[in-house]
Amino acid sequence: MIKNIINMLNIKLNLLHSILNGSAHPNYFLLIWQLSIAQPFLFNLLIHLKLMLYMKSKKENVASNAENTKLSYGPLEKKMAKGENLFHDLFINALKDIYWAEKYLLKALPKVAKSATTTELRETINDHLLETEEQEKKLVRVFELIGEKPQGKKCEAMEGLVMEANEIINETDAGSYSRDAALIMTAQKIEHYQIASYGSLKEFAKTMGHHDAVLILNEILEEEKKADQELNEIAISRINEQARTEWLS
Repeated sequence: MIKNIINMLNIKLNLLHSILNGSAHPNYFLLIWQLSIAQPFLFNLLIHLKLMLYMKSKKENVASNAENTKLSYGPLEKKMAKGENLFHDLFINALKDIYWAEKYLLKALPKVAKSATTTELRETINDHLLETEEQEKKLVRVFELIGEKPQGKKCEAMEGLVMEANEIINETDAGSYSRDAALIMTAQKIEHYQIASYGSLKEFAKTMGHHDAVLILNEILEEEKKADQELNEIAISRINEQARTEWLS
């Protein structure tokens, strides 16, 4: 008897479940009312269980929809996100490269300046050494502005250029204009590498909207251009011609 009543209640409550889901005819409300009068205790118990199952099902559907929305990136969106990450990584790697290069130059320039023949070249290199110290601090600021830790990555190019400068010092006579001419050539190679690096970094930062970083990188870029011009003027105005004729006398 009880089993039959429960089965009947389940059938009736399945109709209630249909009502909650919006799929039952409104006349079923009359059946539910009659059931609540005939078996109030069992009715309340089963209705409670049905409502719990109903709410659980709704929550699971909401969570599933949220997850599907979160993961439903199309091919274009995935490619764009990947492209932005790769471009950001390219920018960071280049920034680490030039940061390492500037720190490496700080150790190398004193020897180069000391080895120069003319006072003019020596003073120019020492002035740029002081400028390089400030540039290192500016690069730290750029790292901070983009939310990255200041960190260097070995720059093979700068290491090779500094090695070239040391070879010139070893292979040329101290006090000769030929040494200065060769040192200027290598120093300008260094400047051109820095100009290319800072020019690209500035444009990368501009593309990604790092406006404050753009200002700092452009400032360093202009300093490197000025240093290159100063070296060029020294070479053209006197050093090259004196290097050409010093062995004729």
